[in-house]
Amino acid sequence: MALEGAVDPRSLIKDADEPLVQQTDRNNWVCAIEDGCGKFGTGILVGADLVLTNYHVLELLYAKPENSGLARCRFNYKQNLLFGELSEGRSVGLAANWSENLPKSRYSDKDQTGEETGFEADFLDYAIVRLAEPVGDQGVDDPADAEAPQRSWLTIPDALGLPELNSPIWIWQHPAGPDNKTAQPLKRSRGKVLKLLDTDMRLRHDATTFGGSSGGACFDLEYNFIALHQAGQKAEPGKPAAWNQAIPVVAIARHMRLNNFGHLVGKAPPPRRKAVRRPTAELRGITVAEAEVQRRLRAARMLMDRDDPENLINWYRDQENPGIVHLIACRHVDSHQNFLDRLAHLSLEKLGGDARRKREAALLGAAGAAGEQPWAKASLRWPGKSFPASAALGMIMADLKEHLQSRRRVILEAAVFIEDCDPERDRGLMLALAKKLVEAKIKPDRMQIFVVYSDKTEPGKPDRYKARRDILCKTWTTEERPPGCGVCIALVDINSFDLGSWCDAMQTALKVDQDTIQTGVDAALPGGMRVPMLQAEGALMPIVRPYVERMGR
Repeated sequence: MALEGAVDPRSLIKDADEPLVQQTDRNNWVCAIEDGCGKFGTGILVGADLVLTNYHVLELLYAKPENSGLARCRFNYKQNLLFGELSEGRSVGLAANWSENLPKSRYSDKDQTGEETGFEADFLDYAIVRLAEPVGDQGVDDPADAEAPQRSWLTIPDALGLPELNSPIWIWQHPAGPDNKTAQPLKRSRGKVLKLLDTDMRLRHDATTFGGSSGGACFDLEYNFIALHQAGQKAEPGKPAAWNQAIPVVAIARHMRLNNFGHLVGKAPPPRRKAVRRPTAELRGITVAEAEVQRRLRAARMLMDRDDPENLINWYRDQENPGIVHLIACRHVDSHQNFLDRLAHLSLEKLGGDARRKREAALLGAAGAAGEQPWAKASLRWPGKSFPASAALGMIMADLKEHLQSRRRVILEAAVFIEDCDPERDRGLMLALAKKLVEAKIKPDRMQIFVVYSDKTEPGKPDRYKARRDILCKTWTTEERPPGCGVCIALVDINSFDLGSWCDAMQTALKVDQDTIQTGVDAALPGGMRVPMLQAEGALMPIVRPYVERMGR
């Protein structure tokens, strides 16, 4: 038998942790851009204080430079998927000389018409701006810590070939949120290279992007920076686009060199400082202990239960017509992410009493308790109301392909801003989706899809969307469920009576006297007072914290 050898020169043997380091770097370098004029996009750090993005992302700011004081680049704005906790990240303003002596290149008219040739070398839709702080020289967690490893930055490559057709592509991006007025936390999509236009002037790909993704950095399989995403096909209403488009880095680097900005190409960051071990075990222990306390408090928030809707979901999963597709209508203060996390970690397992208590204890970090997350969580694109149900269904099934082929159990969340939905179209779409999954013989213990309609109603403010939430919750009834459809539920305010089983779980896992937690909850929410879940979480965590801290001693 011959010794194994290299078959594909692109297949490299590397340290197992290298991809993790590369992904973490890109998470730290990509930022959400708010231009101060009402427009937003994506950028990437390419110098200690320099951010690369599309020219069209900053076009309004170039026309209104007086708004530069309002512009922001937000780094590390991302979701903690384990606990559904959102990191707001670090927001950095622009320098007073934010655009002086820095390259920029307007987009081509052909970018707007979708042509495949005739692109000009001076119209590449990119720009570099200067930040008010050298964030690349600072630490990620604590910018003031002079001993922490630097954030560093992405080097604009000086010598890089063009990617091959059909080769994989990854895009880091901050796409638009459901309201189309804010950026989502950091996302990543994958696709492949479809075509190169005019040799190296444009690159077309099929990775998913949305408004706000402009300026997203495109990487190949080895995380080499190959292109800057900038546009997509203007598809006809109701039809999916055939391609998205990016500017190859080789064209950008060439333009920079030809316009006296070559000193910014190949500009590598200095070697990173090594992480410094703190001088005493006691100080390290304090840091670790606080981090563990915060992790346990996140678990306690996630475990705050709504038994009735969870029981309904599980009941209708077990019927002759098992529920796979569900509808949730809520406000953002109803903390639906924690609700879905609880399903993933705990409730969908339908555990017995002892097994459930052990799982709860494990999530809270009790010594000797072993736990796991049997269900994965992922997001699912829900096409806008301009798409007919038939076209939207095709797009959803294409996005589901990877999950349908996988053996892992997954909860998929399709987030919809309630103001932008069409209840009638969505009813037909959900029924068609559920039917497709039943026909594909998808089991309810393998996949659960939640279409979540949310709004930004604040406590004490007029609830403009309650009527629409009520309409959505009548999309179908439990008595007349279409094939594959589960439940339509609204997440509403809670009171101390709703938290009885949570109090029992906390008292058991934290090993405190009977009724200790319940007494604190009754005092925080007296007389059956009902409040949004988010408000309840804030009121009850100070009650739990002393007992969580004691667990670590």
